[in-house]
Amino acid sequence: MANRQKSVFLCEVNAGLETLGYYDREMLERMCRVSDLSNLLKQKSKTNPNFYEVSVPKGFVLCSEGDDAQHLYVVLTGSLEIFDASTKKQIAIISKGSAVGEQAVLLGGRRSASVRAIEDSVCLEISGTGLRNTLMNQTSSVQALLSCLLLQLIVTNQIRQIGINDTQQGRVIDLDVNTITNGKSRLELQALLKSSEHTFSAVQSLFLRVMVNDELESIAVSSPQDILREYQRGNGLVITSGTVTLSNQENSRIQVGPGGVLGVAEVLSQVSFADSFEISQTVNALVIPVSRVSRSIKKLNKGLKGVFRAVVMRILRSDERPDVFQD
Repeated sequence: MANRQKSVFLCEVNAGLETLGYYDREMLERMCRVSDLSNLLKQKSKTNPNFYEVSVPKGFVLCSEGDDAQHLYVVLTGSLEIFDASTKKQIAIISKGSAVGEQAVLLGGRRSASVRAIEDSVCLEISGTGLRNTLMNQTSSVQALLSCLLLQLIVTNQIRQIGINDTQQGRVIDLDVNTITNGKSRLELQALLKSSEHTFSAVQSLFLRVMVNDELESIAVSSPQDILREYQRGNGLVITSGTVTLSNQENSRIQVGPGGVLGVAEVLSQVSFADSFEISQTVNALVIPVSRVSRSIKKLNKGLKGVFRAVVMRILRSDERPDVFQD
């Protein structure tokens, strides 16, 4: 029996046992990985020959927590489940048009969760190198917007972790701009970010890519009304100095410093803020022209559009596809 046929057969057998109540989740994962990804049915995408379409049978573990992140996957048909390998807890379900694995591929490193097909599915497989090269060919505004969204997702995940730990107060992202830039000019930082020699962390790199963008304007923010005014203008903000305190319905108070992102996903999706804001002293921030750049998103290929969509929906914890991502 061919490897792929064996994998499909074993997945179907164990899925049947699971239906009857006789199953071992770890055994399922081991069985469904008998065939590695190279033995899945692949064919070049008709719409983009640089990418592959991969057929993933129900129950197959597409990637596991701790794997090297070499590819991004965009669901074309079917659906995938993201789950925690240690607790077996489901994290999210990814359906048509959404991407999985974009953070690890874009930021570098290993998979932070496992992914399994919950029905027969077809995914667009995009190499990390190909995705980064495609992104580099976009306008600086599109690149800056994606950096902002990835930063916002990181901050949002940190805030949620504070909530999980039942801490009512906390401080998330607070980057020391002077230490990071180390006296370098904007041109020097731009050159350094393009090289493989820099030692910036993923968060520092994202923040600096926004900071060195020549097209972004800086403003002083002295009140919550200033944040709302920019939101109404179709703009998000990235804090470069000072602190904004976020308060939510659970009365948690979270301080967000330099590197914090306000309103980018919300403007893109045309939804209201879930938090209220407090500002004790003037904050400096870069203005992100979200509404203007959103017109470019509609023209992106499936891979990049899937990345934007996946990041936005995870920030907002939304199952509804924002209008900007409608076909």
